[in-house]
Amino acid sequence: KRMRFFVRLIRLFRTVLRSWWSDRQTRVMLIVLPTLIIVAALVPHARGISEDVMFAIDPTAERGLRYGSLHMSSNSPHLYDIQRAQKYLEAAREIDPTYPVVNYQLARIYFIQRHPILSLMSTNAEIRNATSTPMPEVYYMKGLIEGSIGQYDTAAADYRTFLDQVIGAKNGWAAYNDYAWVLLKGGRAEDALAATL
Repeated sequence: KRMRFFVRLIRLFRTVLRSWWSDRQTRVMLIVLPTLIIVAALVPHARGISEDVMFAIDPTAERGLRYGSLHMSSNSPHLYDIQRAQKYLEAAREIDPTYPVVNYQLARIYFIQRHPILSLMSTNAEIRNATSTPMPEVYYMKGLIEGSIGQYDTAAADYRTFLDQVIGAKNGWAAYNDYAWVLLKGGRAEDALAATL
């Protein structure tokens, strides 16, 4: 009996499909509607698919840094994806461990993920690998990490290095604020007060 039921159901389905297929408008809808549904489902993932394909074809440290940084950028909040950023940045570091800025970006990710030791190792790698003066932001990041784990003296020294390199920066107030924070936490209240003036 079950077999007959399924045979009847299949015949009914074929009959309905044939009648729909014979009507031109319905035939167009049977083709267009599933296509639109598939496209709508894939569009949000198109950029990620494109990145994955391009990185598979041409896996370079430069491409890994570009894709990883894009997924951490406040300029593109709709693309923010810390896992994708980490995936590309770690791949970039695997390709070229000395590629500029990669370790700095990874330090930011590890800090967000509450891995201060990995984060500190990445800032140190960025400084060590720099061919000339390291980017100032790496010292800010290093001070932030050290301050969060209670290494206030080294944090203060790194903030001072950052501030000496970016005199007059538009976001300098934040660095002075964090610098004063680690000085205060380190028991240097007078230095903290002087840093805020």
